[in-house]
Amino acid sequence: MAHVIELRPTVGHQPSRALTLAEALERLTTAGYEADAHTWEQFVDGGLLRHSKAASAKLTEVSNQDFKRFRQLLDVRLRVGSRASIDELCFYACAANVSDVPTTRVVSFVESGISSFFAAATDALRAVTALPDRLGVEGQRVLSFRLACALLGSQTTRARQPSNNIEWLMTTCCMMFLHATWRNRTRGRGPAPRILTPAVLDTDETPISAMSAGRPLRSRAAEVTLPPIADLEKIIAGLRRAAYDRSADVASAAAGAARLVDGQLASADHSKLPIIVKSVAPLLTAAFIRVRTSAPSGTAERLVASAWTDQRAFQSALLAYWT
Repeated sequence: MAHVIELRPTVGHQPSRALTLAEALERLTTAGYEADAHTWEQFVDGGLLRHSKAASAKLTEVSNQDFKRFRQLLDVRLRVGSRASIDELCFYACAANVSDVPTTRVVSFVESGISSFFAAATDALRAVTALPDRLGVEGQRVLSFRLACALLGSQTTRARQPSNNIEWLMTTCCMMFLHATWRNRTRGRGPAPRILTPAVLDTDETPISAMSAGRPLRSRAAEVTLPPIADLEKIIAGLRRAAYDRSADVASAAAGAARLVDGQLASADHSKLPIIVKSVAPLLTAAFIRVRTSAPSGTAERLVASAWTDQRAFQSALLAYWT
């Protein structure tokens, strides 16, 4: 689940002098935080705190700035859960505008989210019966909704349209999944869109190579398997480059995705949501990073805003940049 983090303003009185780690932990636990020396060491090892570790909590010095940052990170962990990995903590700390978060760890969490979502969606797709050989734009939308319902454990409606915000978000992510994995089969040897339009699905309009004129083609030779419309390897490579040279774009994309998912799921009972929903924010972040690295300034902000007013327009624009 996504979490928009609102950091606490103070913990009692801000220390006016450097504290030992033992003193800092005592202040934080008194204020209600779950904090110990092991947590401090995890944050240091994860690159979230630049302070070096000393032999004991009584010897480790914590400056005023260190104390404030430690508290910010504990605020994030309080909302994402104490069992969250360091990469997940980095992602949501970055989304909460905590400075100097290791961008490589943020992107690592995004990659992990893509992998988890795609693995679950692949299993759901294998369980779907009567799959077509070819998908058009509307067929992709319908199949994405069926996959979303399967992942959420809900029943598809007769109208074949998402009935709530969770289904809509999952459907959007399933469309991204199909863009990156679905391989259409089409007749003929000529070029064709990889997500097919109704015109290409019309057999009368299907291009046939001039080399085949005057003699019949075997059925296998007369069909072409098209690659997915989105190149996932290229997408992942772009994310990894962004981790090193576009850290501000990564942070903004993470913040936008977290706000969008948190807003859409605000009324949901998070305890009843399947674990796969946790992969929605990182998958959307990957798409938003692509928008920020390839579109004019301000496009990403307008795209996120459109999700609240025109869901279909949002999906179409997102898929255009995802491709």
